[in-house]
Formats: sequence, C-alpha cells, structure tokens
Amino acid sequence: VSTQSTGFSLSLESANQHPNQIRPNRTEYHRKKENDEESGEQEKDLGLKTKKAWYGFLFGGIASVLAETVTIPIDVLKVRLQLSGSGVGYHYDGILDAFRKIVRHEGYKALFRGLSPAIIRQATYGSLSVGFYEPIKQFLGRIDPPHNPDSPPPLYHKVLSGALSGSVSAALCNPTDVVKIRLQSQGKHSTYHYNGTFDAFSRIAKEEGFKGLFRGTSPNSQRAAIVNCVELASYDHVKQIFVLHQVFSSPLATHFISSLITGFMSAFVSSPTDVIKTRIMSQPIDPKTGKGLLYSSFIDCGRKSIENEGFFSLWKGFWPNFMRKGPHVIITFLTIEQLRKLSHRFQSEQKK
Repeated sequence: VSTQSTGFSLSLESANQHPNQIRPNRTEYHRKKENDEESGEQEKDLGLKTKKAWYGFLFGGIASVLAETVTIPIDVLKVRLQLSGSGVGYHYDGILDAFRKIVRHEGYKALFRGLSPAIIRQATYGSLSVGFYEPIKQFLGRIDPPHNPDSPPPLYHKVLSGALSGSVSAALCNPTDVVKIRLQSQGKHSTYHYNGTFDAFSRIAKEEGFKGLFRGTSPNSQRAAIVNCVELASYDHVKQIFVLHQVFSSPLATHFISSLITGFMSAFVSSPTDVIKTRIMSQPIDPKTGKGLLYSSFIDCGRKSIENEGFFSLWKGFWPNFMRKGPHVIITFLTIEQLRKLSHRFQSEQKK
C-alpha cells in the first residue's frame, strides 16, 4: 500500500511485522494489562476497578475514614479560617494564629471537634463516591464505547463519572456534613452549642426541621461534583499516563506522585465552593422562619463574600485546605491501591 501524496508509504508485509508502529495506543495498553496480570503488582485495569464491585465501596470507606482521622485537626483550622470575617465572630490572621487561639481558648480537644460525624460522613460519602465511580465509568463505556475497544477510557468518561458519583453521594450524606461543620465551628463566638454528635443531629432536626439537616445541599453537591471529578478523574488519568509511559519503576511512587498532584488540583478548584458551603451551613438561623440570617442562597453568599472581603476571600483557608487535601488524598489513594493489590493477590491465590 502506498500513498505518494503524503510522502508516506508502508507495505502490508511491514505492517504485519510491526503492528506496534500502526496502533501504538492499542498495543501499549494491551501489553501493560498483560504484564500487570502476570506480575500481580497491579489490577489489569488502570483505574480503580476491583475484582468485585462491592470491594470499591468497602475500600473507599476504609481509606476515607483513615484519611479523615489523620487530617481532622487541619480541617478544623480550615473551617475556622473560612469563617473568619464572615460575621460569625472568628478573626484569625492566618493558620498559625488560628491554631494558637483555638488551643489557648478552647484546648487541644477543639482541634478534633467534629471527628465523630466526620468519620460517619467518610464511612458513607467516601464509600459511595469511590464505589460508584467505576460502575458509572463502565456504564458510560457501554453506551458510548471508544473507537478502539482496547484503549483506556477517555478523560470525559472519568470526569462525568467523578462528578455524578460525587454529587449523588454528597446529597445523600448531607446531614453528616452539616453536623460536622456545626461542631467544628462551635466555639467561644459561635451561635451553636451542642453536646456531641447525636445531640447535634437531634437538636437540628427538632429546632430546624428535616430541612435543617439538608441545609446547603446544593452547594455541597456542587462542591462534591467538582472535588470528586477533580480527585478521581485526575488521579485516574495522571496515573494512567505515568503507567503507560513507565515514568516510575515503582507502583508506590506512581501512586504517591499521582495523588500529590491530584491533592493540589482538588484544593485549588474546590476552595470557592468549599468556603461558600461552610458559611451557609454555619450561619445563624432565624428561629421563626428557619432561614439563614446572613445568606439566602449559594450565589448570595458568594456575592456578599466578594463584596465585603474581596474576590480572593473565596480562597480563604486555601493553604490549610491544601495541607489537609494533600495528605488526605495521598492516604486515601495509597490505601485504596494497597487494598486493591491485596485483594488481587488473594483472588490469585484462591485460584491456585
């Protein structure tokens, strides 16, 4: 076969002898899957697929709970900084000032405030958001199959999967997020005073009604869609690039660098919605109407924050957010990958 107009020529014999030159994407991905299957070091799939679908929910829950427990003090600092200047009563001049004032006035235990609902949230939201990701991605692959069946899933499949799994999971688990933020924002100047997780759940439901537990669902779901999209899709895609191009010889290095990049991207993109969500959920409530006294909606909160504090107020608490997101994402994905590896080996040994 010859094409003189483009100056490109190729014989059928050479095409048969050198298929890698014709379809590099297909053979590279196919060869990588075969090597992984033989070595047992990784799953054949480059994403987060597990041998059994329910493993994804289990692994996501375990990893999320572990990551949340380790990073909860940074999360408390982030929430307090996001509320600084919003009218709630907190005024901090940075993360070190926030840490010093919280410890001085409230004690070290205040840094772990909201841990119980945070664990409940991660056991549910973390499990669902990770567990739904691969099934949704596979479903998109069936209704919109790639041109080359042996190619990795396209990026937009990963983006849609992450956004859908995140938004649905956040909406279902919104009550745990409300309670966590209320407890974390509770302090010397706060309008809320709860005696623990279950007291917060019961009093919010009693005093504010069922709607109180789902206050801020819209910004929470929007934020979760963005965060989950960035975290899962970015990690999946960055890891895919590193693996296919053999950037790192160690799977652990691949997972660590992929999750570190993902953590920074997630913190930067999610900060505005995270600030707005925090302010809406923690604002004082009119006891007669049950409506917020400071903000009427997601857009209203964003507009007032920018008008009163400037555009970059939407990135308040960014560094503590990244200091939390970085370790949180790294711990989450490293744990998931190790659990996938263990399950893969366990399944392989059972077949022998």
